[in-house]
Amino acid sequence: MRHAVRRAAFVVGAAAVAGLALLLWYASSDNLPPSSATALLDSVMPAYGVQEVHSTFVGAPPARTYAAILSVTPGDVGLARPFMWVRTLPARMTGGQGVDDTVWNRPLLSGTAVLAEARDSEIVVGLIGQFWALRSAARVAVESREQFTTFARPGFAVASLSFHVEPAGGGSTVTTITRVRTTDPDSARAFRRYWRLIGTGSGVLRRTWLRAIKTRAERPG
Repeated sequence: MRHAVRRAAFVVGAAAVAGLALLLWYASSDNLPPSSATALLDSVMPAYGVQEVHSTFVGAPPARTYAAILSVTPGDVGLARPFMWVRTLPARMTGGQGVDDTVWNRPLLSGTAVLAEARDSEIVVGLIGQFWALRSAARVAVESREQFTTFARPGFAVASLSFHVEPAGGGSTVTTITRVRTTDPDSARAFRRYWRLIGTGSGVLRRTWLRAIKTRAERPG
């Protein structure tokens, strides 16, 4: 009996370790594309403290794939709802509001400022905020590219997100790159703690975001 229990415990433990390894592999960053593919992003954020790269193949031409990037919604992204439920839990527990239901049908990039764009090829958007402050995260409205690139108020993180599309094998390759810089040592430490907590989940979310883009672009009609 004890032997059977030990065996079962070993199997469960091994499965948990394998599952964690698979999750970390799935969320891990890909290789950075050639520098020509990140020209716009490099002009917006050449220096950064954190970078994550994720890519996928899409069986659709670049123009159709790019249109899918612009139109995909949070409702299309499988893990968006549980991710946002967890993200807003501290605020809701203290009487704050959760996610507005109308958000799920808006394009994902609609709440961000476009900093640079090469139509059908690359788009770079940006956010400025205290992303680690789970209850009342301060945000700064991004009003211009110059404001974004020169922003230095202490206590904040400056984040860029880019999507690059290039032809590949009868379809397209989509690469998304997330870069973050912080404005002072205190915010750098706060962001590192936050990233250690949510970095893997963020990587998985970006993978599912790319899957949603792929599904929309490859949809007939």
